[in-house]
Amino acid sequence: MNTWLAHESNRAYVFHDFVWTKSHYPRPSSAYRDWVPRTPLNAFISGPSAGGPWDLGDNAPRSVSEDWFNTVCPKSQRRYINTRDLKPSLRSADGKVVFETWQKLLTDAPEKCVEVVPSSEDEDPFPETFDIWFWSSERSVSLWDAFKVSPVSRLLGTSRLVELAIEQNRRLFLTRSHPASIDPFDNVLSIHVRRGDFKEACLEHAAENSTFYNWNLLPFLPDKFYPPSTRVDMVPDKSKTNSENENLYLARCLPSAASIAQKVQTAREEYLKNSPLSAPGSFVNVNSRHSKRLLDVLYIMSNDGTEWLDDLKELLRKDGWGRIVTGRDLKLNAEQKDVSVAVDMDIGRRSAVFIGNGVRPFSLSIDRTSV
Repeated sequence: MNTWLAHESNRAYVFHDFVWTKSHYPRPSSAYRDWVPRTPLNAFISGPSAGGPWDLGDNAPRSVSEDWFNTVCPKSQRRYINTRDLKPSLRSADGKVVFETWQKLLTDAPEKCVEVVPSSEDEDPFPETFDIWFWSSERSVSLWDAFKVSPVSRLLGTSRLVELAIEQNRRLFLTRSHPASIDPFDNVLSIHVRRGDFKEACLEHAAENSTFYNWNLLPFLPDKFYPPSTRVDMVPDKSKTNSENENLYLARCLPSAASIAQKVQTAREEYLKNSPLSAPGSFVNVNSRHSKRLLDVLYIMSNDGTEWLDDLKELLRKDGWGRIVTGRDLKLNAEQKDVSVAVDMDIGRRSAVFIGNGVRPFSLSIDRTSV
């Protein structure tokens, strides 16, 4: 989104390395106590947001790295815009208004170098340009039609590192009934099953009466979620969250194994019913990329490392899947493990069917926007 904002303001977006929270990264030895784990952005993605080129004839400046920005834009030459200067007046504004307000400010600014910096945590605990409150409301939806056809979206791709990891694991998604000439992912149904400490996050969602997040709010998507009615100005009180509300959220945010199996079965049946052909195992060359396939491979992306995932696989296997693959089965080298989340995401993107979790994530990161 910040890349798109910069592009529409005729400025170069400044991209950053991905900086890991140490608790989410294998701990280094004691000799590296002060080491901050980070991964270059272009190890995850390719395209304009990571410095890639625009379309031929598009004269917008290309995105640059933070190191280069620090070289060509010393602090003494920057204009600093504090989020408190704009965000309070945009707190309830529609997405188009939010975008156009930032765009006008950046377009009209005469300075070559601009950096958007956060106000205090007390003033704005989520000081991103487009923050978590923006994305967890339907205000963002009005930007979808323009964003999806923008060069930022169209030219977004996975990195070569991710592509290589998927190619090396391609055999895991092939079955005997699958011709080698056919894209194996046309036969795959992928599901995202987040576990671990996610129950606490789900209870946070219940306490806040959260909606789905980001583009999961688009009206044409299935499985809409309607949170219990509450006043817009009501401050959530976690101590007063009732069990009925919690159960409603846990059913969608942290579903049981039986619920997951039922959802997978229903999605598979609906896909096969609405595909161009009805004969199981048939293949045909039609215009749609995901034409009628057997849909006999199930991929489970999950952070669960317990027997619960094995039990889920056994439950799902009763539905006759030709093969069930999990993230544990992928063979990844050290570099590929560093971007395994992006590997999972691209397998989901390539699959014929994807079942995700629409509840918004939590983030305390501060996103400084530089252009």
